[in-house]
Amino acid sequence: MNENQKVFYNTVIPSVNHLGNWKLNSYYKLTFVLFSIFLSLVVYAHLKVDRDKWIGRYKKALSP
Repeated sequence: MNENQKVFYNTVIPSVNHLGNWKLNSYYKLTFVLFSIFLSLVVYAHLKVDRDKWIGRYKKALSP
């Protein structure tokens, strides 16, 4: 199982290279979906969580 892997070098931006057999579009879409879910959870938590309750708990737990 010795396969050759094509590596495409980007001469304009050398840090952005990719392998020939990878389906980069699917990885970008997956990353976008996961980031969107994470961002939605952050916005939901920010809007729906009782902040005063948690601030009181953290103050009590972290106060010397």
